[in-house]
Amino acid sequence: MDPRQIAEQFGLDEDLPDVLSAVAIQAYQEYRNNGDKAKIDFAVQCAQYVTNITPKGHPQEAGRLSNLGVMLQSRYERTGQIGDLEEAITAARQAVQSTPDDHPDRAACLNNLGNNLRSRYERTGQMQDLEEAITAAKQAVQSTPDDHPDRARRLNNLGNKLENRYERTGQIQDLKEAIIAAKQAVQATPDDYPDRAACLNNLGNKLRCRYERTGQMQDLEEAITAAKQAVQSTPDDHPD
Repeated sequence: MDPRQIAEQFGLDEDLPDVLSAVAIQAYQEYRNNGDKAKIDFAVQCAQYVTNITPKGHPQEAGRLSNLGVMLQSRYERTGQIGDLEEAITAARQAVQSTPDDHPDRAACLNNLGNNLRSRYERTGQMQDLEEAITAAKQAVQSTPDDHPDRARRLNNLGNKLENRYERTGQIQDLKEAIIAAKQAVQATPDDYPDRAACLNNLGNKLRCRYERTGQMQDLEEAITAAKQAVQSTPDDHPD
């Protein structure tokens, strides 16, 4: 059943966008669980339909655009179709533009935009995309309260983007900022947090990178400590 058939079944009433949004999210989650490409295609189809019938200025406009961007990004990662990534960036930009500065979802929209732009940078090598990705990631962190459960993940994302720019330009300041962000990400994760091992691993990699640049043994010692803690925080059956 495609979105138009669902629309015909439920009628073009005020509940239709909510129904289709729920259907899209369910299909997306099923794709995440089983990798069935038909599910992500259907999720994108429904999400596109929803954004097309959502009026400008609607309270759910930003959330629906953000969901569409996430789904398109997932399909891009599966197929490599640049058109999906371009559309994901467009949707993510519109989501940010539709979100007031003090809106609780603004940080998530900025984080998604930064991730999409980083993906395009990795594909094309265009520095403008990386610069915009870093700006969006910084704004996402600034918009995230200290006690927010996603703060560590957003700090981690920022650190990775700064490290990307260091790798491209060799500017040591970017690496320093990347390490600061990575340390803050670790500090923001409880010991039993599922992403703690990944944050520790990223911190270790960045410290090793600076050791290779400067030869400072303290960085290498800290990198080893972080790597050991990452291993200790990783379950035996974890794929990483």
